[in-house]
Amino acid sequence: MDVHTTPLECNRDFRVKFEMAADFIGKEALLKQKSQGIKRKFIQLFIQGHDLETDPWPWGSEPIYMNGKFAGMTTSSTYGYSVDKLICLGFVQDFDNSGQAKYITNDTIMKGGAQFEVDIAGKWYGARVGILPPKIPPAVSDSYRPSTVH
Repeated sequence: MDVHTTPLECNRDFRVKFEMAADFIGKEALLKQKSQGIKRKFIQLFIQGHDLETDPWPWGSEPIYMNGKFAGMTTSSTYGYSVDKLICLGFVQDFDNSGQAKYITNDTIMKGGAQFEVDIAGKWYGARVGILPPKIPPAVSDSYRPSTVH
């Protein structure tokens, strides 16, 4: 998140206390955005069909496609050890035929049957999309306990 991203765009609106009597910087703008809707959404893309040994790795700024149409760019990427996949983060938009961004919802992304792909060095990879952080599995070993070094 940065100064150009709102909590609504990255599914963190539950962290904003809209019901608070006191005003806070940006409250009016957030309430307006909440009532009108948002035009971009921060998502996670779990890259499918990628060979870690031979395929190029994403660096950020890779194009994201939703249902075969350009929808945004990745902002960053990493290997997720707990999910054993490459993960790209990025913003997507839903453009109309004239190229204008339409309002986008979680349902547009998650329930509409949308198919996502990421162009990594000219090769398109399918991606499973997420809008919330993945569940981290518990530690595998109960026997390991960190100790202090004397």
